[in-house]
Amino acid sequence: MRPPDEVISAPEIASLPSLESPEAPATLPPGVGGSANLVGLDQAAIMRLVGTPALRRQEGRAEVWQYLAHDCVMDAYLYATSDGAELHEVAYVEFRETSFGVIAEGAARERCYAHVLSAGQRNASR
Repeated sequence: MRPPDEVISAPEIASLPSLESPEAPATLPPGVGGSANLVGLDQAAIMRLVGTPALRRQEGRAEVWQYLAHDCVMDAYLYATSDGAELHEVAYVEFRETSFGVIAEGAARERCYAHVLSAGQRNASR
């Protein structure tokens, strides 16, 4: 057992298992591509897929849409399209595990995405 004031390194944190929720799936639903497919979606498409963001904020030229689900956070960075229209599209997506604030990559990223999708679908059915 570690002393309560001992600092844990980022690699140690990243190697810790994530807690699974019985409500949220660990895999993506059939027919839904991976999180990389979010890039290029416009505002309406991302809303249809994952619902209304919990938070919207401006960061420079980007509009950041934040989604919370289970033990993770998804930030979608939307920028104005190149033609200067009001329409924005997703240029970058980041996933973090809330328990440690660690950037989720690989399987952890896709698991987080599955949780966000599931939460969005539950909220849409209410």
